[in-house]
Amino acid sequence: MIDHLQPDHLKNARNFKATVIRCYKDDLDGVVYLEFSCDRGFCIEPGQFMMLKPGVLGDSFFRSFSVTDYTAGENDQRFSIWFNVRGRNTAAFAKLDIGEEIEVRGPLGRPLPINSADESYIFVGGGIGISGCMFPAKHLAMAGKSVTVLFGNKKGWPISAKDLPTSTGYGWMAVVEEELVEAGCAVKIITEDGQCGRRKGLVTDPLAERLLIVQ
Repeated sequence: MIDHLQPDHLKNARNFKATVIRCYKDDLDGVVYLEFSCDRGFCIEPGQFMMLKPGVLGDSFFRSFSVTDYTAGENDQRFSIWFNVRGRNTAAFAKLDIGEEIEVRGPLGRPLPINSADESYIFVGGGIGISGCMFPAKHLAMAGKSVTVLFGNKKGWPISAKDLPTSTGYGWMAVVEEELVEAGCAVKIITEDGQCGRRKGLVTDPLAERLLIVQ
């Protein structure tokens, strides 16, 4: 497509390679965190995604991932993803280690529309679905906005990652929770079993309560 005819949200898209610089693998729950570094000039905005290809299998292919964090430094740019291992392609990503390269296409997608006059935001996510909320939630919280994240799951986990037994398989959730809190988000945990002192119910329950208050 001729560049000047492309939609604005595609003009920044590029094909390039990125290197794994950090990884965390919760083998019990099948969840993986990867952070990448690259030197190509681009800017990822909240709400956009990246197409990634691991290149470790002959039949691997590009697939989309929500960006959970993005930073632009003087010497490189970094972005990260969280994902569940569900099939052959995500299993290939799970095998990646620090120093390995992947192919990248992006950023893609329309950025989240943000009205500077709005002061309060609510994000709702369950299980690994929380990954799509992380970057915009942290971005807005660090910009001084009031951000509440409703994080739901079937089972609860300890308040602190330090108190989490490695045998539970919920280490990644504690890491995500602490990361959101450190960014300035108010995180509310809702679980179906109410374990570990968490609120029992569905993740949509507190959302409905907040909407009733507004009405």
